[in-house]
Amino acid sequence: MDVNFLVEDHETGHGKSLVHSMQVHYIHELVQSRLLHVDHPLHDLYKVLHSFCQSLQLEVLHSQAQRLMNDRLRDSICIVEYSLSKSLSISYWRDQQKKRQNMEHFPIYKLSVHVSEEDEGKPLQISHTPPMTPIESRKVGLAIKSDHLSIEKLLMQTIEVRTHSKLKELAREMQRVIDGKCEVRDMPVALHVSVLNPCMSSEVLRISIDVQTGSYMASVPSCERSAVQGIEDSLNGEHRGMEKLLMKLKVQLVLQRCEKCVQLMMANSRPTLPLINTADHPLSKL
Repeated sequence: MDVNFLVEDHETGHGKSLVHSMQVHYIHELVQSRLLHVDHPLHDLYKVLHSFCQSLQLEVLHSQAQRLMNDRLRDSICIVEYSLSKSLSISYWRDQQKKRQNMEHFPIYKLSVHVSEEDEGKPLQISHTPPMTPIESRKVGLAIKSDHLSIEKLLMQTIEVRTHSKLKELAREMQRVIDGKCEVRDMPVALHVSVLNPCMSSEVLRISIDVQTGSYMASVPSCERSAVQGIEDSLNGEHRGMEKLLMKLKVQLVLQRCEKCVQLMMANSRPTLPLINTADHPLSKL
């Protein structure tokens, strides 16, 4: 009998084999000795090798997660729990947790890779907190593919699905107070809110989600940053006063339209009345 382990990760161990030759020899001797002393030798052989490979896969994913924390993603992710040969749990969108730590009902986003509790013969399973819908789970994947182990790819797929879900939920919320269209589109994906109706492309409120932090980011091409700062703060808070903030933005966009129309005429527009001596002016008594 010959044993070969196909689990690999070129970044772990600088491209060297993940299983030492002495380990391979030990496992080979172990399964060889058990073949003659169990009732179902092939079943036992599969169980031993499968259990070892799953443990090795979890170790590879754990090593990759540690590299991500030390390299690109830093504090954006955190290894919540690593149970040897059983499970690996990673939390993401950590900045949102720090900002909302005083809120009672703020969800903690976690991704877990674990051995199946129902059938240990299955591949490593993937679960999410908060739970995803069956359709969303299938988009990410229900199990780890042994031919390509990548915790970064798994995280990015999870965040992409979460982003779509959050923006669609926000679109339904916005549609209750906006007469125009609320569409989730583009790549990277964003929510496009037509504040005015009809609405030019430069007047569309664009809301996206930061991949690393999970924070909402708002912008309007024709407006300065300060015009949407209140909306962004509200989105990253408890969404209070959103209707008033959108109305304020709508008024500002209409004023901009008026200013542009006046520019084509023989007239001048000002943000305030050009009164020099306002103390004695009749308008001061209004």
